[in-house]
Amino acid sequence: MSVFSFIKLNNEIFVCFFDQNCWIRISLTLGGHRVLHREPVDVSRIGRPVDVATLTLPPTPWLPGSVKHCSRAMWVLATRALDVEEVVFLDSDGNILEANRSNVLAVVDGVLWTSPSDGTILEGITRAALLEAATTAGIETRCAPLPLTTAFDELYLGSTLKELAPVRPLDGR
Repeated sequence: MSVFSFIKLNNEIFVCFFDQNCWIRISLTLGGHRVLHREPVDVSRIGRPVDVATLTLPPTPWLPGSVKHCSRAMWVLATRALDVEEVVFLDSDGNILEANRSNVLAVVDGVLWTSPSDGTILEGITRAALLEAATTAGIETRCAPLPLTTAFDELYLGSTLKELAPVRPLDGR
């Protein structure tokens, strides 16, 4: 059975038919056209451990980390070259920033760490929800630079489509 939903965007109405759980993306082209893309949600990925590797991300003053964009060719090539599902980006000082499709959260001595909201990362909705839930549960949180050399008790990726997923080996360790 299909279900439909109306999406209104700038006085335009899109009608979407759903026959399964899916995610949608609305892209605005340079010519002002809107493109609606729909893809099924792979529920097997929710909470499943993720293989990752690290990559130093050179600073890009023309595209701050806080901007959500579709320029992902570098990410796709990096995950293929490193044979991992996601790449965890590091700044030039070796601090963890974010992953190509997720925020990174770490537990160190009972404290939940994540990168600061300083314009270098995209602040995900799931990241905000996890930080709020941790605070409500009485878990100390810290939004501060997190060096890759830190001895993590636990390391996770958080995103809407994977929720909270443990990281398997990080660079093989």
